[in-house]
Amino acid sequence: MSEQIDNIKEKKEKIEHYKRLAQTIKANITSRKRPLIVEFSGLPKSGKTTVVNSLALFLRRNEIPTIIITERATVCPIKNKEHPDFNIWTGCTSLINMLNYKQRDDYFVIIIDRGIFDTLIWLNLLNQSGKLNDNDLKTFENFFLLERWRTKVDLVICMKTSIEKSLEREFKDLLTDIEGSIMNKPFLTKFLEVMEYAVNTYKTKFKKLIEIDTSDMSTIVGVEKVISEVIQSLEILSNEELITIPKEHFKDKLDNIGFEKDRNKFQTLERIIKKHQKIVRRKDAEEDIGLVQIIVCAILTYKNKIAIVTKNEIGNRRLHNKKMIWAGGHLQFNDADEYPELTILKSMKNCLKRELQEEFEMDYDTDITSNWKGIVYDNTHPKSLLHLGVVFQIDIKDEFMMRTLDKKNFRELSGQGNYIEFVDLDQKYFRENNVELEPWSVDILSSLFNITTKITKDSSQMVIF
Repeated sequence: MSEQIDNIKEKKEKIEHYKRLAQTIKANITSRKRPLIVEFSGLPKSGKTTVVNSLALFLRRNEIPTIIITERATVCPIKNKEHPDFNIWTGCTSLINMLNYKQRDDYFVIIIDRGIFDTLIWLNLLNQSGKLNDNDLKTFENFFLLERWRTKVDLVICMKTSIEKSLEREFKDLLTDIEGSIMNKPFLTKFLEVMEYAVNTYKTKFKKLIEIDTSDMSTIVGVEKVISEVIQSLEILSNEELITIPKEHFKDKLDNIGFEKDRNKFQTLERIIKKHQKIVRRKDAEEDIGLVQIIVCAILTYKNKIAIVTKNEIGNRRLHNKKMIWAGGHLQFNDADEYPELTILKSMKNCLKRELQEEFEMDYDTDITSNWKGIVYDNTHPKSLLHLGVVFQIDIKDEFMMRTLDKKNFRELSGQGNYIEFVDLDQKYFRENNVELEPWSVDILSSLFNITTKITKDSSQMVIF
């Protein structure tokens, strides 16, 4: 009886622990511009489908909107599962669904049952069995590993089990002992071998990959193990790692107020970042007054026009309903994807590329070295003291590209988003339309374009995210 009570108590404690993690995820994820994407892959009968359904149920009941993109093998019109076309079809269909749901703002988590990583396993399996030549493998591999969708997968869970356990689970509830085309020892042995090869070959290509072996676990223990790993990973992934600098070094070497376009200032900032940077979780950075967060900003111009961005965000703790002449976001540790060799400028370019893709679906991939315009800092409010802006100018050369952005709403999670409009870059427009901007924009516009405008009246309540 005592043991039973202890088990009930332990279960309740676990449930409360996971509830707290779920609430943390929910709080963090609303600041993201897109959903978290988790892919499950693995050996047949490793418990993948059971875990996927259990994880989705847990997230939904903790009010985290979640969608499962189910594996497409059962509906594939190509009947021969050993033909390359079968796996190309299932991989592309999974990719199409991922891209579809990634654009929506009604799901915070997307769970993929067999996606990009799983497709790579099967392509290598077909290659090693002589059914897919090396050239085609390389072509398909390059396609599925394209940065534009590979980097959107936040977490890959690769589940495995022993061959004996896989077959035992297969036949446990069946009235037959006849093996299938996949559920047999030779095939499963080869699959497991290729899966290990894929993990070793592609692991560094994905943000995070976790291997979990369920061989010696009961169903409930396996589910709990995997969900525990996923929930903890999601809590970390929803709370990005930011590159920050100690305020003491900023005040000692920079300490500029307003907009500063002296190139030496940027070189000083580069040295501070290289020597003194601190990698801190976003939530912790927002609560640490001793750190300065780096915001990489892009001014978008086209001939004699400049883009004004209106933020549509939640409440007044951000830039809700404020107008600004820049777009961008936090410099993240993930932006330095070749750390520590990557230069600060390249990291900032990666940051801008990511932010412009997420905010405006704009695929910007041009060298920004000559486009640096200055740094901006505002000391009018305690929260503004936590952020330093690094400003670049992006000149859009093509009218068609400008038109695809102009007067458009770009939605994000929880109804957040941005409205962008290109306006005349002259004093007359800003005066006649009585335009009010947040403080950074006022300083940038005055220093770079000699245009004066008003600061938004309630800017003191703004928090830059």
